[in-house]
Amino acid sequence: MADIDYLRNINNTYGHLAGDAAIITIANVVNKLIHNYDIVARFGGEEFAIIMPETTPEKAALRVEEIRQTIESTPIELTTT
Repeated sequence: MADIDYLRNINNTYGHLAGDAAIITIANVVNKLIHNYDIVARFGGEEFAIIMPETTPEKAALRVEEIRQTIESTPIELTTT
């Protein structure tokens, strides 16, 4: 499970279109960093489920950290109109 920190703050400050842009950007990052047999699904408003069926827990932890770091370093352009 993954959770987008502060999505509510983005929505409240910039509007839901900005929040949608953040979600889309993050989803695109995640999709680029998973295997083609992994599954990513939006689980709730700001949560994602990432299923890695062919991955050991140790390798999954490394991949999740890579995803986290990539998201952290990715600029997110917030569309407000």
